[in-house]
Amino acid sequence: MNNKNNTMKKIALKIIFLLLLPIPSFTQSTIIDTIALISANNILIKQMDTLQFDLYITRTSDRWLYYANGTFVLDFDTTGIQIDPTKFGLEYIPNTSDLPVAPPVGDTPLEDAYLITPRVLYPQTVVINTGDTILAPGRFSITVSGPLNYPLTKLVPRDSIGIKIGQFILYRKYQDTLPIYSKLRWMAPSEYYQACAYKLDHDSLLAPYVVYAYQNDNFEMDNNGLNTAVKYQIHRAPEPEMRIECSSFTYAGVKKVKLVWKTLKEAYNKGFIIRRGIRPFNIKDPTKVDYSKVIARYDGPTPQEQALKGLGTSPFGKDYQFIDSAEYRGETYCYLIQYEDFNGKLHDACNPCIEIPHAVIEYTQANPNPFSTSTKIVYRLLDKVILTAKVYDLTGKVVKVLFENEERDRGEYIVEFLADELASQGLYEVIFVAYPVDDPSVEISRSAFKMQLIR
Repeated sequence: MNNKNNTMKKIALKIIFLLLLPIPSFTQSTIIDTIALISANNILIKQMDTLQFDLYITRTSDRWLYYANGTFVLDFDTTGIQIDPTKFGLEYIPNTSDLPVAPPVGDTPLEDAYLITPRVLYPQTVVINTGDTILAPGRFSITVSGPLNYPLTKLVPRDSIGIKIGQFILYRKYQDTLPIYSKLRWMAPSEYYQACAYKLDHDSLLAPYVVYAYQNDNFEMDNNGLNTAVKYQIHRAPEPEMRIECSSFTYAGVKKVKLVWKTLKEAYNKGFIIRRGIRPFNIKDPTKVDYSKVIARYDGPTPQEQALKGLGTSPFGKDYQFIDSAEYRGETYCYLIQYEDFNGKLHDACNPCIEIPHAVIEYTQANPNPFSTSTKIVYRLLDKVILTAKVYDLTGKVVKVLFENEERDRGEYIVEFLADELASQGLYEVIFVAYPVDDPSVEISRSAFKMQLIR
């Protein structure tokens, strides 16, 4: 009985409090308080068929603290694009929200986490805020369902960047030669329902002559009775930058050329295309070479070509390389490395030239020379070869075989030669003979030098 009397007393006090409040003047203009900003930020074309954006909520008023739920609806800011689930998809990228988000297990509110449900919806007949029935166009919808009790909901800081509801990718399911359309807009209430609500953390009289609300109630932010509203904004990402470093372009031996470059950032990059030309002896400028021959494309059939595919738009880079097989020795091969953007335009990136050597033995020598006890025989190979090296006396007789028909990679080598391997002092001739392991048609390469033993 006492509890019933106490409840009746509380109700009576509330009624008296409402009656004592001043009657508002309806002749004055109503001031609408914008209490939150909803922003689609950093809208960016990531791949030809993929658009990425972030969804944020920012608190701009002390009327509320805790975010409850919302339904956010966008479409393309253009005509002529039909939106439906057969043509487009919309996904939340996991672990990108400031909210405690639960795995998608259903559409009902959760006890301790938020549920984010992105959808692409068909055109349909709906009842809008005014009570009218309209045919709503196809649209992209993101529904956020929050916890039932305010201690588990997210406290939103005021007048800051706010909280990130999540990052989303919007992708096209059909093929097109043009990149996905990148301009989005918020759908107006006259087209489809937008909603955003906060949760009360205490019993409260929200406004005179409106309603007495209780803890854990949800209240719409767009509320005529409370003279509150939500502002919706669109912000494109800054124009991305393509940054390329032309790292290393070298002759790798066996008529192979190794091209190495990397990106630090990428912007609208489908991938790289490599062109090759032979530079005539009378032309020094590589830009004057004929690059009509394409030797590799990012969309080519081989694994090496497929590794040339770009990252689209990315704040991070990638290491690229390509191994080319030259056709002829003694020529200078020039390469034009280009990348293709989403609109099919080609951009020059690197333009190196590499000489394919004729000779396979660059030099041979002994140090010290003359010598008395030992000397070091040094030789350098410009290619991978089958190599023979012998020491001859002045009569042409072989007195020492250093090695015979042995395979050597390109590079510099040192062989220690001892004086006691020779019978007497005097002049000796060291002769190297080599030919490439992969190209027996090349003339044999020879190199010779004399060394003197003194005792």
